[in-house]
Amino acid sequence: MGKVIAAVIAGMVSIAASVIGFAIEHSDGADPTPVSVTTPSPDPTEPSPSPEPTEAPEPSVMGGDIFEVELSSGDPCCTFSVGVELEGLQGEESVLSVVVFDADFDEAIDGWDVATLEAEADVDRAHTDAEVMIDVAGHYYLRFILYDPDGVELDHAETDAFEVLA
Repeated sequence: MGKVIAAVIAGMVSIAASVIGFAIEHSDGADPTPVSVTTPSPDPTEPSPSPEPTEAPEPSVMGGDIFEVELSSGDPCCTFSVGVELEGLQGEESVLSVVVFDADFDEAIDGWDVATLEAEADVDRAHTDAEVMIDVAGHYYLRFILYDPDGVELDHAETDAFEVLA
């Protein structure tokens, strides 16, 4: 078995030496045989190898945030200033909606779109005034909902309960 391993190792050394252009010395003491290395020219009829794949750039983050809801006018009820941040939605339209809840029963009673927002930059912040007309006396709270261009909810924010006197 030792001769087989030695023959395999000698063969590997011989191949390695011929690849890097060394002369191989024969074990029988004969003169070294010079070895030349040639690199084959590419065949013009063969397609050239594809370059290594590169990683695709990370997609930009898409999202939105309602960062502020403030009552800006209460007569008539009500106008709210809503602060919104959109990220990764430049040039696309997002919708801000409101749902009115009866605070005594925690039940939604009405809802509608209050603004269509179009981001002018990759990260864009803005305030919009949302008029919410409530003309029936009662206790209410509002939920503002921000939707992406596909109608998927990005964020929502609720006001504290407030009273409307009719």
